Amino acid sequence: MQIQNQVQLKPFNTLSLDATASHYTKVSNIQDIEEALDFAKQHHLNVLVLSGGSNMLLPQQINALVIHLDIQGIEVLSEDHDFVRVKVGAGQVWHDFVLYSTQQNWFGLQNLALIPGLVGASPVQNIGAYGVEVGEFIESVQVYDRKLKGTQTILAADCHFAYRHSIFKDDPNRYIITHVTFKLLKQPNLKLNYGDLKQAVGDNQTAENLQNQVIHIRQSKLPDPKEYPNVGSFFKNPIVNPQE
Repeated sequence: MQIQNQVQLKPFNTLSLDATASHYTKVSNIQDIEEALDFAKQHHLNVLVLSGGSNMLLPQQINALVIHLDIQGIEVLSEDHDFVRVKVGAGQVWHDFVLYSTQQNWFGLQNLALIPGLVGASPVQNIGAYGVEVGEFIESVQVYDRKLKGTQTILAADCHFAYRHSIFKDDPNRYIITHVTFKLLKQPNLKLNYGDLKQAVGDNQTAENLQNQVIHIRQSKLPDPKEYPNVGSFFKNPIVNPQE
């Protein structure tokens, strides 16, 4: 683990804001996380865990230790005729993992293509799009528990996934997500009942075409953050009762 001082975070947030971290480190494993947290404690520093940098509005100066997640890896844990269990590092780019899953003929995540951010952030707000939420395909989340000072595995049922919500939003300073284990389908079961998606996919009802149409729709609605800095779609639909 290497600590850097006065690091510019402009490349690491999708709004491309000038923000300087007084202390910064990139972590690629559990040991790095433990060492970084020990450093912050010894130097009386607050901690900011940085993932893909979307949905964030950073101040110009951050007087804290910024821990930038860079835990990589895609590991198949088991598979049978119907399912594959895949453990993915929190630092993997989400969209790249979705594309990879489609290449491997794993089904379920195609509706979530082109969502900005990293895999580790996906359970936090239970990301969703076009009729699918990621919590449907998460088996467990591996975390470093800052309260108990150790690693643990939290099963999906205990993550309390709801509409753009999870326990990770209830207690944002407790857990650092290190890996996410997904249970994906080996047989196609495409979800096409959201808005204009079924019409866009048409008769070519393959996972690859579904993914491509989702990408096309998203690109037509939202600018590329590499060209025009933005945070993507960050709103929540209002929940109202039938009378309202």
